[in-house]
Amino acid sequence: MEEYPGINQPLIQTDFVWTFPYRRNEIEMNIDTYTNDYFKQIEKRIGLISIDSVWKEQLMIIDYKFPLFWNEKGSGIAHVGKQRDGKWLAQIGIQIKDTYQNIARYQYKNCPTSENILETNLLNQIYAYFRMYGKEYTTLTCCNCNRKFHWLEEIVPLKEQLERLKYRYCGCNEER
Repeated sequence: MEEYPGINQPLIQTDFVWTFPYRRNEIEMNIDTYTNDYFKQIEKRIGLISIDSVWKEQLMIIDYKFPLFWNEKGSGIAHVGKQRDGKWLAQIGIQIKDTYQNIARYQYKNCPTSENILETNLLNQIYAYFRMYGKEYTTLTCCNCNRKFHWLEEIVPLKEQLERLKYRYCGCNEER
């Protein structure tokens, strides 16, 4: 199987932001320790080992298929199977532009649920945010009340956390 490691690997476009292949040491360089601990806690809870982006699927016996989402960006179906080394692999086809497709590949210690796969997708988008903008953006100014806040000041579900990070919103209830 031919892979494109390092700088030649493409970006994956998902619902929110461009995402990158997961490399733990690069993520750690671009975030503060509080954020790093938060990521490690989520990875441990869902059993995430690695995130990768490849051009071709890895051949495996498919144990499960999870319909995750439906949009123009790919099949929206995660194919999940156990590898020879005992680790579990989830692969999702994601469309890039009109004719190209990329495979998001998530590796787990245990059999992932559809919620684990969706959470990994959100986590990968947050990783991409910090790889693009760096650790200066862990502390933001709210677009609503102009108060400085750390993006993990209030722990909410991961999807809402990503939205707050993207729009630089602290969660205040002020009217615009």
